[in-house]
Amino acid sequence: MKTCRRCKRECEESEFSRLTVPGGFGPTRKCKACLGELKEQRAGTGPTSRACRTCGEVKPVEEFFMKKSSRDGARVRMRHCKWCHGQKRRRVSKAAIRDLTRSQWAAVVRRFGGRCAYCGGGGRLAMDHAVPLSRGGAHTATNVVPACTACNSRKRDKTAGEYVAWLMATGKAVRSERLILQTALL
Repeated sequence: MKTCRRCKRECEESEFSRLTVPGGFGPTRKCKACLGELKEQRAGTGPTSRACRTCGEVKPVEEFFMKKSSRDGARVRMRHCKWCHGQKRRRVSKAAIRDLTRSQWAAVVRRFGGRCAYCGGGGRLAMDHAVPLSRGGAHTATNVVPACTACNSRKRDKTAGEYVAWLMATGKAVRSERLILQTALL
């Protein structure tokens, strides 16, 4: 005989589900009847609101962006509300020096031969900041390099030097040493 933690009545071992408990496999502390009731109560009722980690306000879950997916494939909400997320982006872009012109960008692309500064690949090039804006970099000709879309997304918020070191450590294709040094020193 075992006592159910929820309804407090004594039941046979067979009346307890063999679900996973936090410590591993084994019978749960609630009887099957109580587990069924709990499941019905919880069906379709996820959290309707949550607190933003930045502003601390409790807002409806719709006010939070969805992450693409977590490791287990479940979609989860971000910790910061949409307004605070936008404020952070605006703060970063306002703080950065922004004096890059189209002709300067074209000159930078020509300097790298119309190829990615990191892997040397051709194709569509994106403007990449050697020192990311999020880490205090400026939007100037001395801080911008052309990067293929794959390198640009893999680099994330690493500096050019950190990214080149990561490329070398992982054995990925890296552009010539002269251009790597030129990129890493920007």
